Amino acid sequence: MDEQGKCGRPGEDAVADVVRGFFHGFMAGRLDRQYPKWRNQPDARLVRALAMESYPRMAATFCHIAFPILLGSRFDSFEKAQEDLARHRFSDRTPVRLLMRYACGSRERFKVMEETYREEMAALLDGRLDASMERTGTYYRKAVMDSHEAGFNWPADA
Repeated sequence: MDEQGKCGRPGEDAVADVVRGFFHGFMAGRLDRQYPKWRNQPDARLVRALAMESYPRMAATFCHIAFPILLGSRFDSFEKAQEDLARHRFSDRTPVRLLMRYACGSRERFKVMEETYREEMAALLDGRLDASMERTGTYYRKAVMDSHEAGFNWPADA
């Protein structure tokens, strides 16, 4: 940890875990709410249909879930993260893309986030979903838990 309270940047694996955890948790939450028996009766058409239905607001939900997890991985406290955000003079008009790159900690990790996001979205649109909790990484599990709640509480008409 440095003098500004930064813990370092999350590794590329951690960034990819946040993305995978989001998609797995979010879609599992949507499925758990709308089709409680889906785990016993997997249906690629159902996964594909919910992914397409969620698509227009998926990116915004992803940013809402992933930003604090990624940012939190870089600082030892909420206050230190807030100070660093203020130092960068981000505002309500700051593009989300720039904020997400900042949360990732580097352009390389941001590219990993983008690539993993595309891969996971393509898998969902192909009807594939691995919603297991077999991965044990902290960032994966945090993203799954936070996004499952968002998916479960997703408005039915959204």
